[in-house]
Amino acid sequence: MPDRTDGLRNIVNRLKEGDQDSTIMFTEDEIMAIRHGNASPEQRRALFEEVRKRKLIPAAGVTAHAGRPEMIAREGQENMTSNQLADLLMMKLKQTPHHDIDFTGTKVNINSWSNATETFRCWGDYWAWMHLGRAFTSLGYHFNVDPGIADVTVYLRGGLFKTDDHWAVPNRINPNTYNIVWIYSHPDDISHGELNNYNEVWCLSQKMVDQCVAWGHKRVVKVPITSCSCMEEVTDEDKDTRFDVVFVGNARGESINKDGRDVIQLLKDRDDLNVGIYGMKWDLPHLKWVRDRGWWQGDYYPYYRLPQLYGGAKVVLNDTHPDMAKWGFIPMKLFDIVRSGGFPITDRIEGLTSKFPGMAPYGSARDLYSLIDKFLEDETTRSALIENYNERLVGDTFVNRAQEMVDRSYYENWKVRKPASDEFFGGGEDVASA
Repeated sequence: MPDRTDGLRNIVNRLKEGDQDSTIMFTEDEIMAIRHGNASPEQRRALFEEVRKRKLIPAAGVTAHAGRPEMIAREGQENMTSNQLADLLMMKLKQTPHHDIDFTGTKVNINSWSNATETFRCWGDYWAWMHLGRAFTSLGYHFNVDPGIADVTVYLRGGLFKTDDHWAVPNRINPNTYNIVWIYSHPDDISHGELNNYNEVWCLSQKMVDQCVAWGHKRVVKVPITSCSCMEEVTDEDKDTRFDVVFVGNARGESINKDGRDVIQLLKDRDDLNVGIYGMKWDLPHLKWVRDRGWWQGDYYPYYRLPQLYGGAKVVLNDTHPDMAKWGFIPMKLFDIVRSGGFPITDRIEGLTSKFPGMAPYGSARDLYSLIDKFLEDETTRSALIENYNERLVGDTFVNRAQEMVDRSYYENWKVRKPASDEFFGGGEDVASA
């Protein structure tokens, strides 16, 4: 693997030595050197200034990948992160005429509904998008290319969002690529007619596969969700042990649940618990009781530090959308909790115990209280179950999942770029999924 810090230094020197009127081409690997080079604020500012002189990017306010707004360096370039600068350069790479770039592998574009929202980093959809893209790139495929030159477009079919006066699927189908939809959330929103827009359908559960086949779709593949590679158990000294009970998730609107989330509503009579909640919308007036108890800690918890939070708590709560539970869609958050060394307590999900034998879900407030009280005290059983759950996740990675997608896909023209790189696009010193 190339030295990323040296790569960053070389890029800065190359820019400084070049003609300011010249166009500097950046390869994907060079952009990765910036992203993962642990650059100091001074280095990032210097590199940004050198790039800005050539008018490759504006000084502030740009549109980065997936069409979402990235407000960069509004308060000074020294505040720009390596990830933000890499995003800018990747955007420029996408804008470069494709005949100037050596695309020897299959070009994959991944479309996620959450990337169209201002709070995209607060959703698990974004992190699934990013880690799946990393996986494809590490396997030797090009990720996040200009949609106009993509060979394959993968649509991460999560929820719907509101535009104007109607609810709509924000994914516009690209007629010039092989289109695959991965149904991983909100299965009740899926219709037979919508799926007719795609060449191929991937589903999280066998139950959804069977439904799609019953609708008459011929190319349907089961592809379960998995955990992100950054979710690894941390050392005891790095664990965030402030809370016995942790929940990471955004409160939902009053039209769905007047008390934010089902699992938190069930705890309304348990003000004796030491609970830490991270997520948006817990500052709404009707959730004052949560704040009064000191449970809500803030909108965000850095995503790559979640293992500290999950691993430091005695129990980590999860609740699942009713339709996902009914269709057997095990959420990525459960995988992340287990990978982090945390102990999950979740609601009932069809097929849950086939993946996690011995995991006893709650179905009522009494069930939840019983499980919390038991596992707050029984560290021996808790540790044994965590170990057992982790053994069930051996091989469950996004890289392996991406390879499975390629192996099982009906698309016949997958090509690995030469040479394949162990660098990848993606990353983020960002916030927790919710």
